[in-house]
Amino acid sequence: MLTTLATAEELALLKGALEALDAASFRALFDPSAPRERIPLPPPAIARPLRAFGLVDADRAGLVGRHRIRRIGGRFYVMELGVGELEYLQDVWPETDALLAELDAAPPGRLLDLGTGSGVVAVEAAARGHRVIATDLYETAIVLARFNARLNRLDGAIELREGHLFEPVAGERFDRVLANPHYGRADDQLRLEVLRAAPAHLRPDGELVLATALEWVAGGERTAPLAPLAVEHVLAQLAGDGLAIAVEPLDAHYKRDWFAAARSDEPIAGLTSRHRFVVRVTRPAVPRAGILHVRRPEEAALNVRDFVPLARVVRGGAHAVVTSAADVARLSALCERLRSAEARFDEPLPRVLLDGCRFGARHCVGERGAAGAILDEAGGVRPCTRGEVVARAEDSLAQLGARLAALDEAARVRRGCSLCSARDVCSQCLFPVFLDEPAYCDFVRAHAAELPLLHRLFETVARLDELNAPPGPLSIRRAPDGAWHVERGGFATTLHH
Repeated sequence: MLTTLATAEELALLKGALEALDAASFRALFDPSAPRERIPLPPPAIARPLRAFGLVDADRAGLVGRHRIRRIGGRFYVMELGVGELEYLQDVWPETDALLAELDAAPPGRLLDLGTGSGVVAVEAAARGHRVIATDLYETAIVLARFNARLNRLDGAIELREGHLFEPVAGERFDRVLANPHYGRADDQLRLEVLRAAPAHLRPDGELVLATALEWVAGGERTAPLAPLAVEHVLAQLAGDGLAIAVEPLDAHYKRDWFAAARSDEPIAGLTSRHRFVVRVTRPAVPRAGILHVRRPEEAALNVRDFVPLARVVRGGAHAVVTSAADVARLSALCERLRSAEARFDEPLPRVLLDGCRFGARHCVGERGAAGAILDEAGGVRPCTRGEVVARAEDSLAQLGARLAALDEAARVRRGCSLCSARDVCSQCLFPVFLDEPAYCDFVRAHAAELPLLHRLFETVARLDELNAPPGPLSIRRAPDGAWHVERGGFATTLHH
């Protein structure tokens, strides 16, 4: 675990050690996007501070990094404390880089870094002369951000506060608010909370810059134009209050697989496309009519995924959707084949099963109410592509979570989940798709042993595609130790789960 309690002199020694590492050694030890590599033991002036702060493991052969560290110019940002499940892990995101780019053009002023994480935006803002308040819900993030501020000798220019979104700054206003709320399933609702609450915290001519993912739903037809963003009706309400709003796509060459535009050769209702965007909300100093300008991404910039019904996969690399009873029958057939320790699949298989969680990949509603939060053009929020509206755009994340938890508990009681023999592998899906509840429960019980293998099958196909294995029949032989010996198109390898 990172040692965060240190004197200014000890932190100065650590910063000096990081600065003294050559580029190749720093990359081998701490690069956020690369695996760790051992380096020869450096001089004591470098090795001792790195070891004292818990950043490396050392032996006679050299050093191996234990933490990821991002370097921006002459400043360093440790990206995790290393406390396991209690920690919200940081990463390098295009959204964060978009916020950092904002700082270069922003005149110094009173700035709020909403959801500071590792503190990188807050520290970089302070380095440019802004008066910074940084907030985060997680105590571990506050501790980490404070450490990084002290490491870079800018802690005196940053005030750190713990709490949910704007709660720690109630009644305060800022020249600029920067936000990249973490996303993923239910947490996507945070985007809407930020948009609704931020205007009350902007000074005249103040600006919110929100970097996040936004979606649109248009049936997925390959030739259809891009539909309006689902969030536009929320933004139109803000414009109606006299705010100026501009939405621009954010193009990035890394982490592109997180979001994609859904396409299909035939209409598939509910397919959701997502892309990264920067949303600017400005409060004019002189009241005037609001403005809403939305620029959609160019087709060439989109990360496109092809979707087909599962029962009609005819080519490799496609993503499948369960759209009918025929698709459910296809899942059953795949499960039957996986009962044997050796299985062969002559037909094409998908890389991904959209909303496959309903068939045992994960629980629909977990401890944090973690079903999804997909916004539609009417202001409804759905838990998944095929789900029904469970909340509204006006609801908070807490309200969405409470609603999901209530629906989940009612479904568990209604279905008798606590007494079910398949409860450990069942998603306990709120909206099982083309199966009424008794049929869904029967399906899961009938295939309880094979459902984990089913999703591992799809993961195997995706991995073989990443390894550039040629298309062709897929053969799988399961070893007693859990390894899968696989062969496709003459390419053979062993994959461990």
